[in-house]
Amino acid sequence: MIPSFLHGMMRDGIANWVPTMITETYGVSPSFSVFITIVLPIFNSFGAYAVVPLYKKLGENEMKTAGVIGLIALAPMPAIMFMSKLPVYIMIVLLALTTSIMYALNYLIISLVPVRFSKCSCTSGVSGVLNSAAHIGCAVSSYGFGAVSQKAGWNAVVIIWIAAAFITALSAFLSNKKWSRFINLK
Repeated sequence: MIPSFLHGMMRDGIANWVPTMITETYGVSPSFSVFITIVLPIFNSFGAYAVVPLYKKLGENEMKTAGVIGLIALAPMPAIMFMSKLPVYIMIVLLALTTSIMYALNYLIISLVPVRFSKCSCTSGVSGVLNSAAHIGCAVSSYGFGAVSQKAGWNAVVIIWIAAAFITALSAFLSNKKWSRFINLK
């Protein structure tokens, strides 16, 4: 549930707040910000497809793959900390990359993990719980990222994203031993 909550928080939080972040940081027009909200989902769809080869390479283990993806999410985020020094288009690419990675996590956690529970006849229950956690994360980010940016600035929000990606990776790796035993049960 922790990776589900955190990826939901980051996926929707980043997507919801990118236009405001870009407008406040770069002073771009509102129409440009709206354009960003249209373009980001196009990039995001690639995240779910791009994770499949890694998932297969890691033995179709959702938690191991989620841990690796959580670590990959850490790659673009430190550069986002320098948003005022980077060109706006570089920032948009970094943010699109980050949200695409969150969609990869969404595919693993929301789509694939519940299917593993078919042997217990509780796929829909697990799916509901994981979706609930992701949507709670989304709700927290919708208000929380705005409040944090108002009080401490956008870099504080990015620090939260970095911490969330790290905790996602850590919790996925820590649960991997039990998860591996579970998925190998006949």
